[in-house]
Amino acid sequence: MDFDRVEQVIKREPCLALKLLSYLNSALFGYGARVTSIKHAAILLGPDNLRRWANLTSVLGLCDGKPPELFLTCIVRARFCELLGRRAGLGHQALELFLTGLLSLIDAMLDRPLEEALAQFAVPREVRDAILTDGGPASRVCALARAYENGDWELVAEEARALNISAAKVAESYRRAIEWSADTEGALLTGGE
Repeated sequence: MDFDRVEQVIKREPCLALKLLSYLNSALFGYGARVTSIKHAAILLGPDNLRRWANLTSVLGLCDGKPPELFLTCIVRARFCELLGRRAGLGHQALELFLTGLLSLIDAMLDRPLEEALAQFAVPREVRDAILTDGGPASRVCALARAYENGDWELVAEEARALNISAAKVAESYRRAIEWSADTEGALLTGGE
């Protein structure tokens, strides 16, 4: 990743630059000294976490004017899908699974049918297919997350079995997703200040 280029892109949007610095200086990260440089912030986050932050910030914008629970549900599901994917041996797809969970409620964000809402964005084909339930492993992860949220324990058991994840690991992943999401939501909304 070209961090000089990233810095230039973010600097063109002062609001985005402030959000990044607030996010990185929040209690979520706990750095002893304040981060004041966009490039330093980007380097500290690293490529994967920078992409994750950009996706979270974009979805936060799409949730503007919606009940705050929608954004929280999106980020819990995103992290839950990522953690479930790791448990299922799909760690190499962690960012795609995160994005799958994050965008799986795009219909509620845009008040449009899911397929139509997804068509408005340059979403990777794998993510689109997983959200629209193509039956592959990523789609199963998303289905498991949805079933768990809905309390459909029969479907939870079926999808967990297909992904070779124990019920205890599913529950632990959900708990961890909620903890991470609460901290992340606070950092994104308030910058920890």
